[in-house]
Amino acid sequence: MSDQLHLLISDGLATITIDRPERMNAFLPEMISEMASMASSIANDDSCRVVAIRHVGKHLCTGGDIGDIAEVSLQMPAEREQSFYENLAAEVQPLLRAFLALPQPIVIGARGHTIGLGVQFLLFADLVVASDTLQITLPQVKLGHVFDHGESFLLPRQIGQRKAMELALLGERMNAVDAERFGLINFLVPDAELDARTDDVVNRLLHLPPVALLRSKALMRSSQNADLETQLEAERLHASKCAATEDFVEAMAAFQQKRKPVFTGC
Repeated sequence: MSDQLHLLISDGLATITIDRPERMNAFLPEMISEMASMASSIANDDSCRVVAIRHVGKHLCTGGDIGDIAEVSLQMPAEREQSFYENLAAEVQPLLRAFLALPQPIVIGARGHTIGLGVQFLLFADLVVASDTLQITLPQVKLGHVFDHGESFLLPRQIGQRKAMELALLGERMNAVDAERFGLINFLVPDAELDARTDDVVNRLLHLPPVALLRSKALMRSSQNADLETQLEAERLHASKCAATEDFVEAMAAFQQKRKPVFTGC
């Protein structure tokens, strides 16, 4: 494991921390691969019920390290074309697939500049807690290329085609207030409250019935590309599976007895 990324699994929570503040948490190629591997290991760990992504310093992530990208610009055109294609296929896009495949809810706390690759983290997260210092930038068009972290798929589905087109064509910055207004973040808080609010959201998830939590996420994810009848069948499947759990029985009993439920994941 590198010094720039840390994974801690404890009491049902998997926490990934991005730790390269001296470079505004810009990602090196090896960090992208390592983060994808972390996601894969979490997906296979039945003890993990919730995933949290945190960062050290004032900025979530300012994209790929410009030094590595600048080196590619010195290549001949055919080499640049091949380098970009192979890098996206082998490293960047597998990272997105790995996190979209996670069955557990993903919570991210974000502050400061979030650029390029960093925006991908907001897009694959299920719940986003943001500081009022958040500044989102998708600058690809201004750098002579296009969305390349899955934004063309996820962004229109989250904020609508019209606003997504604006970001794609103009490459302008979006502040935290607009990010909340267009549905990119769930909770907007003063910067000093970011960590505490993120902890609160994570803890609320950890105290919910695990099976219902995972199936709720699966149901919402499948709805993005399903027709009505397919989605209704999915609801029947997930609802009946939840009804077969002991946590469902406990929830009903706790409600009737006016007490807090104690969920076991069974």
